[in-house]
Amino acid sequence: MTASRWLPLAATWTLLLASPTLAAPSAAVQRQAAYDQASADARRLEAAGRLREAWFSWRIAEAVAETPQAARAPREALERRIASETAARLASADALRRKGPTAAARAAYIAVLQLDPGQPRARQALREMDDAVIERAIVKSGGGGPAPIVAPPRPKAAAKG
Repeated sequence: MTASRWLPLAATWTLLLASPTLAAPSAAVQRQAAYDQASADARRLEAAGRLREAWFSWRIAEAVAETPQAARAPREALERRIASETAARLASADALRRKGPTAAARAAYIAVLQLDPGQPRARQALREMDDAVIERAIVKSGGGGPAPIVAPPRPKAAAKG
């Protein structure tokens, strides 16, 4: 190809690249897109009952929003919901535990920690339930600890006759 054939093609590409419709989106547009994505994720996760993950998505939305107040209100509402559900789950777990340290009580305390990983009462209850299981195993095995070392019996001397 000759240079004269390339020139119109190069001019076309130059015009296309300089076109405002192909320019990179502005920072404000990018921030709004990130906010829209994070808030949509938060709503979807919240609707699915994945409250802890939804909380993190609202934090992201709040961080990228032009006005953080827009994301703060839904995040604070979710925090109230998490606190309420944590209290309800904790009461249910305590009721199950009063019936005995069962697998259902253990699962209920784990459900509390899924909402609030730092919940001290749930952590303490799980520790106490584990200690109780270990204690029962020790008692059942006969006292725990290693078996005493006993010397083997001596062979009897052959009778002289």
